[in-house]
Amino acid sequence: MVWLAVCSKGVSPIVIFDEGTIDHDRYIREVLSVALKCGNDILGTDWTFQQDSAKPHIHHLTQQRCNDNFPSFIDKDHWPSNSQDLNPLDYSIWDEIAHAANRDKIKSKNTLIIEVKRAVGKIRQQVVFESCAFWTNRLYRISQNGGEYFR
Repeated sequence: MVWLAVCSKGVSPIVIFDEGTIDHDRYIREVLSVALKCGNDILGTDWTFQQDSAKPHIHHLTQQRCNDNFPSFIDKDHWPSNSQDLNPLDYSIWDEIAHAANRDKIKSKNTLIIEVKRAVGKIRQQVVFESCAFWTNRLYRISQNGGEYFR
């Protein structure tokens, strides 16, 4: 599994889980600290953390950790569970990574990891900026159309 975050000002460090499964405890230990540090380093103290509805994300201990530590956080009850059209990673960034990766070099799990890391480093800032701006426009349109995504 790969974890990555984006905002209009850049891309987070990539976190790769090449062994085992990801439960809430591992997610809290290995991802949330990276997300918090990166967010604070890039954006200061005025930003909002958003995640999807993967089981480690919606676990009550994960939700509590986010509530207690992030400057602002959209909890599981206020974010749509199946919202790939509201996630820049899903509608833009993963595709950018896939196009930047050299598939001919991928012969094993190790070379896949190396190539994914290389591809993340090649994500064009303009693509990140535009996909985040598009995200903001999507949220605005949803809120203007009755906010059916939000409770």
